[in-house]
Amino acid sequence: MFSMDFFNPVRIVSGRGCLRDFANINQFGKRCLIVTGKSSAKVSGALADAEALLSKAGISYQIFDEIEPNPLLDTVYAGGKTARDFGADFLIGIGGGSPLDAAKAVGIFATNPDMAPEEIFTAPRKDALPLLAVPTTAGTGSEVTPYSILTVP
Repeated sequence: MFSMDFFNPVRIVSGRGCLRDFANINQFGKRCLIVTGKSSAKVSGALADAEALLSKAGISYQIFDEIEPNPLLDTVYAGGKTARDFGADFLIGIGGGSPLDAAKAVGIFATNPDMAPEEIFTAPRKDALPLLAVPTTAGTGSEVTPYSILTVP
């Protein structure tokens, strides 16, 4: 018989306007990097909702919208540097599986400035920045796991 112990502390908030109306956003900090791809966050309206939420809460934010399908390791490494340079306290990842996977890795690189890109797979590391994941597609489940699928060219 197979036995298992699984712990995955994920809070899920859902419903119409749940991002726009999220009341506890300030608990994460005063500076946010939004990690997304080129278009789905804009087309879905989720990016505008995130910007409205952050503006209303007085949180400074920057958008990193360079995530490609099947995110490249070099892209998420650059995102981590962007987060560090901006002084991000937390991240909001918006999109399908690729932007959400990328946001998780960006959070690791942001808190581990001495980590080389390929070391993300093996090196001991500090905890990643807090992440609010906003899925715009159904099916990947990336918003509820700690794992990322990254492409190494």
